[in-house]
Amino acid sequence: MKSFNQFIREQADQFSYEGMTTRNFDICPSALEAFTMNAEEGEIEDTEEFIDAVKAVDRYLGFEKEIVDQGFATSDDADLMSDMVSRAIEQIAEAGLEGHDYHQIHLDAVEELVNDDDDDDDDTEEDDDD
Repeated sequence: MKSFNQFIREQADQFSYEGMTTRNFDICPSALEAFTMNAEEGEIEDTEEFIDAVKAVDRYLGFEKEIVDQGFATSDDADLMSDMVSRAIEQIAEAGLEGHDYHQIHLDAVEELVNDDDDDDDDTEEDDDD
């Protein structure tokens, strides 16, 4: 169970804007910093597009958390993560935001957890043929 202090610290590691607060930015200080900078520097032309971009990043960070907690990923998980990141990048571009260069590290984190079972299956089949 989380202590009150842990809860407060985690909330400090989230991004809030117009009544919306992220849940997963604690694993990406760069996303928190970039969106905070965008908001503080007045780069927000369309509030809805901005919030859509924030939510898209929060969504893929949440998916990464699930995969890391699980301890492994499938190639389908890696493909889904790639799609989610691509969508987030599109939404960031649509919102006209700058300074968002943290995506690859999250893709890599999921891809590193993919167990390459395909090679093992090929070895097993070859052993059976002997």
